[in-house]
Formats: sequence, C-alpha cells, structure tokens
Amino acid sequence: MAKDDVSLGDQLLESVTDTMVAAASGYREDPLPGLATDTSLESTQLPANPRESISQAGYDFIVRWETGGRPYYERVIKGHPVWPAFASGITIGCGYDLGYHKLPDFQAQWGSRLPRSDFDRLARAIGFRTTEPDRAQKVLQAKALVQSLSDIVVPWDMAIEQFGTAKFPDVIRQFY
Repeated sequence: MAKDDVSLGDQLLESVTDTMVAAASGYREDPLPGLATDTSLESTQLPANPRESISQAGYDFIVRWETGGRPYYERVIKGHPVWPAFASGITIGCGYDLGYHKLPDFQAQWGSRLPRSDFDRLARAIGFRTTEPDRAQKVLQAKALVQSLSDIVVPWDMAIEQFGTAKFPDVIRQFY
C-alpha cells in the first residue's frame, strides 16, 4: 500500500509504541487544577440518565480503557485487584482506584457488593497511592499490598454494574 493510501491517523499511530501509551496513561490520574472550582465555566443540565450523555461506542471505549475489555479482564486480570503503576493506588473492578477515594465513598459504592471480609481488606488501600514524597518506598508497598489482596475477585458483572450505576455517573457529573 502506498503511503498516500494510508490515513493520517494510521501514519501517526505507526510511530506510537506500547511504552509511549503506558507512559501517557499514567497521567490520567493527574487532577486538572482549578477545573472543579472554576464557577465561571459554562455548563449544561445533567441528563436524568447519565448514559444519555454519551454514545454506546464512547461508553464501550471507557470500559475497555479501564478494564482492557472483558476477555482481558477475565483471562489476564482474572478480576483481581491490580496496581497499574504511575500515581495509582490499588485498583479494582472497572477502574476504581482505591487511592483516589475516601472510605464513605467506598462503603457506599462497594459495601453491598463485596463480601465483608474482602471489603475490609481492600479498605486498607483507601487513600494509598504511589505519589511523592517517598514514591520508591510506596511502589514497594503497593506491590506487596496488591500481592496480599490477590485472592480477592471482583467478577466482571459486578465490576460493570458498579461502574454503570456509581462510577460512570460520578465521572459524567464532573463534566456538567
């Protein structure tokens, strides 16, 4: 195929490596300074059903971004907690990073979904993330912590149900 027959997007993606994608994905936890507190920004009414604010393709893209897709989640991750590196904490389900949540939120969103013993063990990871200061030590802690939680399984259906009814609506509210 001649270079002229290849789309610009495909040409740009030819030079993107897995390492580049991994490095870029590390920034997804970085907060956008001032965004949540800037009241001068224009907003629109939040739909009663947050799913109406995004196409099915967009929703599926987010789920795949957060989980790797169902086959990857079930065959590779096997529903276990993971530490995705960068500034993350221990992550469960569909991108639910325990390092970026408080205990009341975790209780509200997962308390009735998880067995109590699993909930209590995962709760130890609330607020813990591998950020400075002392990031190198925190990385070692994260690796040990995720290993100690490796027998916990969040089934795909539970992960998607939690995402669709709790996490996704919270994410959408940030944009309105």
